[in-house]
Amino acid sequence: MNMMSRFVLPLIASLAMAAGSHAGTIIDTGAGGTTSGYALASWQWLGSEIHLDKNYTVTGINGWMSSWSGGALQMNLTQLDGGKPSTVLYSTSIAIGAQTTSHWVGASDLAWDLLAGTYAVTFTPTDPGFDGAMAFDAPAPAGQLYVGIDGIWYGTSGALALQVFGDETASGDVPEPASLALMGLALAGLAASRRRRV
Repeated sequence: MNMMSRFVLPLIASLAMAAGSHAGTIIDTGAGGTTSGYALASWQWLGSEIHLDKNYTVTGINGWMSSWSGGALQMNLTQLDGGKPSTVLYSTSIAIGAQTTSHWVGASDLAWDLLAGTYAVTFTPTDPGFDGAMAFDAPAPAGQLYVGIDGIWYGTSGALALQVFGDETASGDVPEPASLALMGLALAGLAASRRRRV
């Protein structure tokens, strides 16, 4: 057997499988009620504290929500300062269609690297006429519920329904899939050049 088929091709296959692996569930509070909850609007934002006991690359986040108007929101992952959401670490735009019953809304294909610790996930509508709600009766609360009014966050009772997906990482440094592919190509080139010399 030549070098390429014995060593390089299995290595490339394993790298591709690692890069394409599916994320696991980090947090799942369960769905809340179907129509009621705290108002989510341009004048009132909502957020929830989350606790990570290990280092993760977060690949997706969903919130259980409804919206009578539909529209765009900013979903942020923030640090906490004084027990309240503060500096935004990661942010993405999400959209929800007009619907009167709640369902999971969020983003996937994220690559948000986080060390073990406590953070907040916040939802801030960006459309001025946004009119929605998020259930505050999650069966398995993730942490403190936050309400933001005029840019100031307040802790309040209740628990937002959230799902957080991701992959555990050994350290804070997570290789990008492109780096893994580049390393695989370099190994393949090395094997091919060695084969030509023999």
